[in-house]
Amino acid sequence: MAGRGDESAKSIDSYPQQPNPAAFIRLAFALDMQNYYPEALGYANRAVELTKEGDAAGKSARQERDRLLALTASNPGRMNSAQSSSLADVMMWFDEPAPGPTTEVCEVVITARAYDGVLNILRKLRDSDTSVKNGSSVLETGYHPPSFRLGAAVPSKQSVQIFHWDDEVPNSESLVMRIRVTRKVYDNVSNAIGHLHVTTFSEP
Repeated sequence: MAGRGDESAKSIDSYPQQPNPAAFIRLAFALDMQNYYPEALGYANRAVELTKEGDAAGKSARQERDRLLALTASNPGRMNSAQSSSLADVMMWFDEPAPGPTTEVCEVVITARAYDGVLNILRKLRDSDTSVKNGSSVLETGYHPPSFRLGAAVPSKQSVQIFHWDDEVPNSESLVMRIRVTRKVYDNVSNAIGHLHVTTFSEP
């Protein structure tokens, strides 16, 4: 990062016990401008936690958070080079090596129920073999990404593709999560699990 982002990061690091909401907002903006959307969203979420909904800082933090949620939710498929540089939280297939700069990564929005359903089916299909070639196995750790209300992620008049279980009807109150997966995970799960469906959700 450079310029404004550097100064905001220093401000956050200098006073960890007295977090400055403005610094988190500025850093979220700076990362957003550089297309580091997942990282920017983390800082925007922290800014929301530190502010009140009615004041100016709170409004700015929530607008930036909602913008970033919409951007990351509505753009599955190949990520740009800036986004691809942060690969620590990418989910890989069992036999895949660690992702690199050229790895195709997909942004996916999935309901919490569908996420748990996918893991349960994979546990049955894999039987006792939950080992992975790289990193730790989510089938063993039970890793569960943070969830949020679908209505908060989709601005009015916009739409997003949602992966959901076959008996679910996604609505504004549905709990969803954003995950990043390799193309191999995306294709294997989409093709192998019949309970999983894709719906385009729009806020009126």
